Amino acid sequence: MRQREEILDKAQALILSRLQERTSLDIPAIGVFQPLFRSEYILEGEEGRLLIPPHVSLSYLPAEYLLNAKHYTTLDHESPKGYFATDFTSNLSDLHGWDEGEVAETLSSYLKELLEGLFKGRRVTLLELGDLFVTEEVASVLLLNFIPNTTLLQSLNTPFSIYKETKLRADLELADTEVRQSRITEESALQYAIHEPVPETKPEPKSESEIIPIVKQLPLPHREEEKKGQKSHRLWLIPVLIVVAGLLIFLLNRRQEPIPATVETLSPPADTLLTEQTTVVAPFDTIMVPKGGSLAAVAREYYGNALFWVYVFIANADSIPNPDNLQPGQSLIVPPLEWYTLKSDSIEANKEAKAWATVILNRKFSSYEAQRPQLKIQP
Repeated sequence: MRQREEILDKAQALILSRLQERTSLDIPAIGVFQPLFRSEYILEGEEGRLLIPPHVSLSYLPAEYLLNAKHYTTLDHESPKGYFATDFTSNLSDLHGWDEGEVAETLSSYLKELLEGLFKGRRVTLLELGDLFVTEEVASVLLLNFIPNTTLLQSLNTPFSIYKETKLRADLELADTEVRQSRITEESALQYAIHEPVPETKPEPKSESEIIPIVKQLPLPHREEEKKGQKSHRLWLIPVLIVVAGLLIFLLNRRQEPIPATVETLSPPADTLLTEQTTVVAPFDTIMVPKGGSLAAVAREYYGNALFWVYVFIANADSIPNPDNLQPGQSLIVPPLEWYTLKSDSIEANKEAKAWATVILNRKFSSYEAQRPQLKIQP
């Protein structure tokens, strides 16, 4: 059987190659790692104007499996649905001519041992991607911490290592270059709140009395009585109409001022069927960010999908300078998803959310309505 260290070394090399190509890495049991290109920008401050060179940072979105509190409080934790993605194991085995089953078994065994150490409170290193560990900064509140590997970040930034901060003349303008008053700082540790799993609630079936519409039947005219009195009323109705018509003509001729036309606006009653055709949008919620809170945690709680954190950011873009670092006690507006034009297909909706994440994390977001038509969604 092939040496385990050899498989892990080659897996680490493949991971580095993918990240250098700025391709996201999805490890189902751990989360999604995404290299983010930060464009150059001009920093204006007391020291003058500085041109800050571009660089690459590493973003991490933890898997829901890692944020389940019961895994850290019970020794008998459940296994994840998958450890490594099949496309990664098949790619690794094809590159080196190895048996795919052996590669998958080795990587799964490695991750299983790593997770057991993490759940027992140890600090673990994931294939030189970075360190994962859990802290309890507030009583009974666990935080998952991720610190990217320094060597990995240096490797990702090798193409930009020749650039240095450059002082600019006051009158020099660079087109299409962002001007900032504060320096963009990368967090040394990304923190995510570990929470109790939210039980799925199934909607209770409606009883027949609830789904059967109540139709109020209007009283129908009594046709038999109408036929009986029709002949008797018809004889005296004609002279009455003649008198009324003559009276109207007399009154109209006496009026010197024209009668203004009145338009009566009719509004349908509230209980008509028109209200059923109106799309009712849920109200906005306002929340306070807890210690260790994140946009992903908010999206997971309100939308059931951590990738939709971008829509929480869009609604609060003016008050969130760094989407990776929320301030405890900060007030956020959580809009309903109906406020956005999401694709009906869940896969396409996730792709669009990832495209928005690239725009936001690269500090390129300006307007949802203006940028959505030009959004670059990967196939």
